[in-house]
Amino acid sequence: MSDKKQPIYQAIAGRLSQIKNCKKSGNLEWEQKADEALRELIGFFRIGSGFDVDATLERDKCNRTKIVITGSYHTMNEAGYYDGWVRFQVTATGDLVFGVDVKIKNLDKSTKRQYRDHFDYIVEVYHDILTSNVVWVDGGYKMAQD
Repeated sequence: MSDKKQPIYQAIAGRLSQIKNCKKSGNLEWEQKADEALRELIGFFRIGSGFDVDATLERDKCNRTKIVITGSYHTMNEAGYYDGWVRFQVTATGDLVFGVDVKIKNLDKSTKRQYRDHFDYIVEVYHDILTSNVVWVDGGYKMAQD
């Protein structure tokens, strides 16, 4: 059990590194445990309020300095009804001043023009999640109490 707080982006990068090292050494048991912990961390990105579909960690695009996540955002029209989806890819990289820099890429060129302004909001939400602190307690990640 550990009560060390760390931002989610560091926990993700650490688990990715652990999985890589376990594969290299052939340690299947700990590779599976690290993979389960990594999936638990990605679960923090399903928050509702338009983020209704699980985010996907693009493991083949990630490394010690970069995390790539694809996801979807359920858009609303002026009347408050869900009426479409924005598909995106978020890339988080290390930043020596701010801890993490988050950029977004539109994955669907047919996104309606009025929904392209949602990208700033998506970046803000993902930045908040990535910089939120978690703690490993009793075999699982929990949001840290500040």
